[in-house]
Amino acid sequence: MKKFIKIIALTLTVAMLAVGLVACSGGSAQDEEGEWGDFSWSYKKDTKTLTVTGSGDMPNAENSADVPWAAIRPYIEAVRLRAEGAPVTSVGDYAFYGLIRLEEVELDENVKKIGKCAFAFCALLDEVNLSEGLESVGESAFEGCASLVAIELPASVATIGVRAFAFCRELNAVTVNGKPAELGDWLFKDCVELDTVRMNREGVTVSDSAFEGAGMNKDGIKSLQTSLVTIVCKDADGTEIYTNPAAALLEVGVAKDIEAPEVSGYKLVGEATKSVTGTGEAITVEFSYEKIDDEEEQATNAPVVETPEKEENDKPNVMTIIAIIIFVVVIIGIAIGAFLLIRSDKKTTKDSMTVRKNKDGKGKK
Repeated sequence: MKKFIKIIALTLTVAMLAVGLVACSGGSAQDEEGEWGDFSWSYKKDTKTLTVTGSGDMPNAENSADVPWAAIRPYIEAVRLRAEGAPVTSVGDYAFYGLIRLEEVELDENVKKIGKCAFAFCALLDEVNLSEGLESVGESAFEGCASLVAIELPASVATIGVRAFAFCRELNAVTVNGKPAELGDWLFKDCVELDTVRMNREGVTVSDSAFEGAGMNKDGIKSLQTSLVTIVCKDADGTEIYTNPAAALLEVGVAKDIEAPEVSGYKLVGEATKSVTGTGEAITVEFSYEKIDDEEEQATNAPVVETPEKEENDKPNVMTIIAIIIFVVVIIGIAIGAFLLIRSDKKTTKDSMTVRKNKDGKGKK
């Protein structure tokens, strides 16, 4: 009886281990999606990518556990912030805090504000492209991004929060194209590899603690002379139909190809790109357009029919299959072992009874 109890206990133990293995092979590594305010989000396990879609300002979180994707933070390697309808104008507080495997970020080009601790302690993030039009970088926005090597702030940035780049230990080059009011407290604290900060310091206050523990101090800031490039789009009559007053900011002697923007209701006439070189003075680049007639506009705005991709989320997980196979093999092994054990017990009992009969003489004729 005791042997049967041991067999049952062993079987249950193995079953629990197999079930645990199956559970661990799935869980938060699976595809997930949900809503956050007016935004929607989805996570794809095959690409390890989190895509956040919406318009306007992204909601702010109170802390890192307050975001709806908090449970899958350890798995996220790429972030896509995309517009749906109107542009996305901000990255919320703590939105992508502590994504320890995050390596790639793609922001909507219309983002004007990066919130408090938005990308703090994303230890593997080594590059971020900030779009023209960004106005504010929040407190501790990139604090603890230990792999971040360089950062370029566009001319539109007016405010940079305290500790925004603190403890970015690999950060060695910073370019500030505009004129923020201040480089605040502990902005580059313990950025031990920092050796180049280029900006126009005229009228910019630099805190005494901005470079505390950094590889350089505020006296090492290099002067930066730039040309602000403005794009002007005109129709056939010479009327301005679109203007971008901060299309690019070029250092003196640096050349760049400026692309003609798309203008609703108009088509480009002439060159699609024009090359300009920074001179230290303001530069205006003009492009010519003509109005699209009704038939052309209807053809241009014809809906595009996309072929839906086949869902692959229902494919069984490899680890799940392995766990099930292990479970089945172990159960079969236990069953065979139990059968042989029972058979052995019967034989032992029979032999024992024969010996007793022989000893008692009852088995003799």
